[in-house]
Amino acid sequence: MTAARTRPAHATGWGPVLWPSFLAASVVTIAATAGSDPAHWLECLTRGGAGSGTDLLEDPLAGYSLFFLSAWAGCALSSAATAYLTRPASDPRTPPGAGNEPS
Repeated sequence: MTAARTRPAHATGWGPVLWPSFLAASVVTIAATAGSDPAHWLECLTRGGAGSGTDLLEDPLAGYSLFFLSAWAGCALSSAATAYLTRPASDPRTPPGAGNEPS
């Protein structure tokens, strides 16, 4: 009888995806906002004016937060794709149902 291989508790769920992406988004945010203001970026994208969304960024902290959350979402998508593509595959030499699945 062979014991089924299990993943360690720290390597299950969303933790291995969200934690590295949080760190990567932090580095991206620090590097990108070190010399500029993200509120200015959004103003350039929307070209200002009444009702264009610039009212949201009256507080600079809102611009930094919006940029960080956007960077985190992008990094999380990248980490999730990496986790999906690097997951172990079943043994292609053994057909499904031939007793290689853990019980």
